[in-house]
Amino acid sequence: MAKLSFDIHYWSSTGNTRLAVELAAESLSETGSEVVVVDVGVELQRFNDRQKGSDKATHSDEVFVEKSDLFILATPVHDFRMALIAEEYLRTLKFDENQKVAAIFTFAGFGDRTPLQFSKIAKQAGAIPWDYQNLICEDGWPVARNYIPPICSWDEPSEDRKEYFKAWWRAVPGRLQDNDKGRSFWSIPTPFTPLSFLFHKKLIKHTFPLYIDLEKCTKCRACEKQCPTGRIDVENFPETEGECVACYGCINVCNENAIDTWLTKGAPRYKGPQVKCQK
Repeated sequence: MAKLSFDIHYWSSTGNTRLAVELAAESLSETGSEVVVVDVGVELQRFNDRQKGSDKATHSDEVFVEKSDLFILATPVHDFRMALIAEEYLRTLKFDENQKVAAIFTFAGFGDRTPLQFSKIAKQAGAIPWDYQNLICEDGWPVARNYIPPICSWDEPSEDRKEYFKAWWRAVPGRLQDNDKGRSFWSIPTPFTPLSFLFHKKLIKHTFPLYIDLEKCTKCRACEKQCPTGRIDVENFPETEGECVACYGCINVCNENAIDTWLTKGAPRYKGPQVKCQK
């Protein structure tokens, strides 16, 4: 089997998606493939740091991606659709002709229209949507953990799910070399599909404002480092800049529970796939 190349770009808020990427990269490497992993969060933070440090910093509207045998975007599912950060990132990419792309989705409840959304945006970027694979993980969304715990899949992913996920990715190089056409069916509607259209920045801005308890805040800057948009600066609390993307990363990462929204009051925080749920 010839050596194939894979580019995995991912964004992870709680660590679930990062875990999925590690499993996929390990599986692909076992086949002798070349795997490059790019943390979208790190790339965005570098850009934000440049913006803060220079008034002349610019960001191209399009980022051209070097061709590989398969480009993979990994994202959590937030409110029944791709995480806004991952969605915006995908919209900035421009692919070479005939570039095949795949996706990794992590969630606990429902993936809903996320595959269809990914497929449409990838096509607009000039790519060929090929296939995707899900990894069921413990829910990192404080709202779900507070109000609808039955769907949160405590202690996931199970070892069986991990093994199935890894086996799926180990088979990918062979499928590509056999000219597998990939997936033809991308739409998986559920009763929650209409709700996904409500998840956008204008709604988030008016319904999910952050509240910071300055008495609890120790200025450890964990939230500042976690924020994918660079909008948090602890020296300026309680003021924040830029647009929130409702990833709830700052809320989950704060060890003092100093950051909240009206929906997350008293909700158990999620510290990552190695931490057991607060039952």
